[in-house]
Amino acid sequence: MTMRVVIVEDHGLLCAGIRSTLANKSEIQIVGHAPTGSEGLTLLQETQPDVAIVDVVLPDFNGIELIQRFRSSLRNRAKTKFLILSAFVDEAMVFEAFAAGVDSYCVKTIKNGLIAEAVETTHAGDPWLDPAVARIVLKYTQQSNLNALLTDAPLTTKEVEVLGLIVQGHTNRLIAEKLFLSLGTVKRHVRSILSKLRANDRAQAAAIAMKARIVK
Repeated sequence: MTMRVVIVEDHGLLCAGIRSTLANKSEIQIVGHAPTGSEGLTLLQETQPDVAIVDVVLPDFNGIELIQRFRSSLRNRAKTKFLILSAFVDEAMVFEAFAAGVDSYCVKTIKNGLIAEAVETTHAGDPWLDPAVARIVLKYTQQSNLNALLTDAPLTTKEVEVLGLIVQGHTNRLIAEKLFLSLGTVKRHVRSILSKLRANDRAQAAAIAMKARIVK
């Protein structure tokens, strides 16, 4: 099955590197590139790709606003998943990105060989987080009293463990291995977490936990 990818990035050399790396993957088809937020928005609306790689800093408006505008314009009908690119890691920007519905977060120093892995992981429905971003997410997940958010349906201890591994970017299979659980059991925990947090996906669940910032 072909994975359709769009790149929104104004740095020509970086864009060329990403395109070259992804071109080596037969299952990935690059359907367009845009150097600005406005051009990127038009491209996304026209193509509705499976995955969009979006730079945070663009010449007109930033990548996070681009994602917000795109989701708003299509009223969430699009199935596009977003992988954000950033030259640096800023806590406020990380929170804002996940609140906007970003699925994965990469720093631009990512090795070329890993960008394809990040795209494939994002397309599969699992977040891909740069280690620096994962540390930020995990810190706030550990500090947040999630049960205070969910007085009617609190997270179980095991669900908190699973959530901690989700925000580190682990897939369901890796979570199962680390916690010595069956894959089916992990999937049930993930569904329960999303339901209790009223989240649409794993990334949004992590964002909700981070935004609460309820210190124990």
